[in-house]
Amino acid sequence: MNRRAFLLATPFIALAGCGFRLRGINAMPFLSAWVEADAGSLVGTQLREQLRDQRKLAAGSKGAPLLIRITHEKLDKQILSLSGAGKVREYRLTYAATLEVQDAHGKNLFDAVPLFAQRDFSFDDAQALAKEREEAALRHDMAIDLARQALTRIAHGRL
Repeated sequence: MNRRAFLLATPFIALAGCGFRLRGINAMPFLSAWVEADAGSLVGTQLREQLRDQRKLAAGSKGAPLLIRITHEKLDKQILSLSGAGKVREYRLTYAATLEVQDAHGKNLFDAVPLFAQRDFSFDDAQALAKEREEAALRHDMAIDLARQALTRIAHGRL
């Protein structure tokens, strides 16, 4: 029994020894924050969800010690390659936004910070519906990525 337990624990001990740890939630250096973003903003929605999960989302902009503003949000889709017949084979999705952070008195804590994510995906006319779903999933994934970038930069003061 002891040998079996040792054999089962060995990979976990090796991972712990090399410094591996699962990606967790960044410790936020503020009590709560309010997120301002345009209606329909995917990044704003993801930021609110992540702050709500951490119990850091303020009830409103008044009284919030931190105001996180997402501006200049832009989704773009470019053709990356074509087939010999002139049909699209690959697309590149880009998602860009600007992060601004203010304290409760309206003072900018940092200069505006650009956030950026990019994904490439193949396209096939025969699977158009599936590829539309894949594109929507990639856009959602990029919004999550931008929200994580924003919170990481705020948490570590790397703005």
